[in-house]
Amino acid sequence: MEKMDEARHWHTQAVSRAKEEGEIEYLSKLNLIHALYDIGDSISIENALDYLGSKD
Repeated sequence: MEKMDEARHWHTQAVSRAKEEGEIEYLSKLNLIHALYDIGDSISIENALDYLGSKD
């Protein structure tokens, strides 16, 4: 479980930095990774993919 705690720590730091820098696209990517590998939230996955799809 130690690796999962470390991953969550780095995720939190990355999200904070993305918010500080106004990096919406990066924040969406982080949310997608978090939803896929940690919480399995299908709505968050769909929202992140919708946003990233609109960037093309």
